[in-house]
Amino acid sequence: MRKNRTSLIATMSVFATALLAGNTAFASSYIHQTNTEKGYVTYPEHFKSERTRAEVQAEAAAFVKQGGSDAFRGGNFPPRDTSVASGKTREQVVNEFRSQTPQERKALEALYRG
Repeated sequence: MRKNRTSLIATMSVFATALLAGNTAFASSYIHQTNTEKGYVTYPEHFKSERTRAEVQAEAAAFVKQGGSDAFRGGNFPPRDTSVASGKTREQVVNEFRSQTPQERKALEALYRG
């Protein structure tokens, strides 16, 4: 009986220590526990980064150059299509547009505007 109590006390003390250690780690982060339905609140000003904003942006640009996806850049636009590159200059495209016949323009308007 004495052995059971000792093991129970040891187990309870280990459990309590684990709980306390977890709370101290939680308190040093930018997420803090609260007594609300959500259970936590964030404080962005408590976040400590090891890298600067410029370093992160340079890393992201290098990733995209190596063929990585930039789908998370804004979410408002589809990812850039890098498979097709135009061989024309801006001036050539403008000249083609200006030299279109009225029928070609109407066909393009019907295509893009519906």
